Amino acid sequence: MSSIYTSILSAKNGSLIPLFDDGKSMESKYNPQNEAERNAENTEASSFFLILGIGSGIFIEELSKKYPNAPILAVEKSDEDLLFLNQLESFRKIATNKNIILTSLEHLQSQLLAKYLPSFYGNLKIIEQRAWIQKNMEIKAYIDKIIKDSLQQISRDFSVQAHFGKIW
Repeated sequence: MSSIYTSILSAKNGSLIPLFDDGKSMESKYNPQNEAERNAENTEASSFFLILGIGSGIFIEELSKKYPNAPILAVEKSDEDLLFLNQLESFRKIATNKNIILTSLEHLQSQLLAKYLPSFYGNLKIIEQRAWIQKNMEIKAYIDKIIKDSLQQISRDFSVQAHFGKIW
């Protein structure tokens, strides 16, 4: 599988952003920081975030600033995409944040099962980056199924633990 990204563009404000293989960008070509700050500001609070689409990582960084204690699980379509995005300093910066987990679709279920604990974190907020979803529309149903199946398994595991925890 090849990456959905093919090149990197310098936005009008100097930020480097990845371009999809069709030449479109996930983030603003003018001022991605401003757009990311606005989007983070308009995001409702949650104790755990699942972000579909990483791109340059600028939005994820802003969201992490607004909710510094909330873990963020961010997913890209493939390991090749993650490798491509690693060229960007903004991507490498979020990769060093201990509250941010970057993964590919292949590992989404295992990461969600390992990292999201409803009894500890409470609610899960799923954020679909619009341009990324539009680019990956053909796998949207598959992504939804992975998330649904993972949450059902987490729910079943939690009920069993709650039931047998009382007995033990």
